[in-house]
Amino acid sequence: MGRKRREPRTCPRCGIIHQLRGPYCSQSCGNVREYTPELRQQRSNAARAYMQANPDVAHNLQNIRQLQQSSNGDIRTFDDWMVVPPLDDDDELADWDVNSY
Repeated sequence: MGRKRREPRTCPRCGIIHQLRGPYCSQSCGNVREYTPELRQQRSNAARAYMQANPDVAHNLQNIRQLQQSSNGDIRTFDDWMVVPPLDDDDELADWDVNSY
């Protein structure tokens, strides 16, 4: 009993003939997909529901999008949306200088 030999098939994206499992010849060909408008709407609805349930994630994503879409050359840093935990006055780390590095 040997291995079953696969029939040669043609990759629908690049046209290479292969004997691999699945329709595509490689992972890079398989990752390119056309999404239908219905599937895009389903993903959009799921993402919006997730953002409404998790406002911290939505806030961080908004800041990342602003950074990526900055067209005026303004450079934003991690400090623009970094959350610093509050320290008590009697805490031993209260006088620690975070800018000393």
